[in-house]
Amino acid sequence: MQAGRRHKSRTRRTELSLDLERLGVVVGNSKPRLGVGRMPKYLFKGSYSPESLAGVLKEGGTGRRKAVEKMLAGVGGKLEAFYYAFGETDVWAIVDVPDDTTAAALSMTISSAGGAGIETVKLLTPEQIDEAAERPIDYRPPGK
Repeated sequence: MQAGRRHKSRTRRTELSLDLERLGVVVGNSKPRLGVGRMPKYLFKGSYSPESLAGVLKEGGTGRRKAVEKMLAGVGGKLEAFYYAFGETDVWAIVDVPDDTTAAALSMTISSAGGAGIETVKLLTPEQIDEAAERPIDYRPPGK
C-alpha cells in the first residue's frame, strides 16, 4: 500500500512539473523562477486592406491562422491566440517569438507587403512588472 502511495505522489509531482514548465516555471535543484527560458510575448493587431479581406474571404479565417502559424514556426516562434474582431482592428494575435528583433522583422515584413497595417505591442508578465516596480529610478519631473 505504501509503495502505491509513493507512486501516486511521484506521478502528481511529475504532472505538476510538466504544468509548471508549460507556464515557463523552471523546476530543478534551485528555487523555481518564473519566466526563465520563456520567449517574450507580443500582441499583433492587424487591420486588413480591402484586397487582403478578399483573400480572407477566399481562404477562410482558419487558412489565415495556419499561414500565421507557419510564418511564426519559421522564425522559432509560436501562436498562442488568434482572433478576428469587429471594429478598426480586424485580427488580434498573441505570439511568442525569440526576441524584439524577430518581432520587429515580422512587423516590418507584414506591413511592407501591403496587405495589413500592423501594430506590435510587447506584453509583460505580472512578475516583470513586480521586478520593474522594485528597481530604483532617480527621476525628477520637469520644473521641480
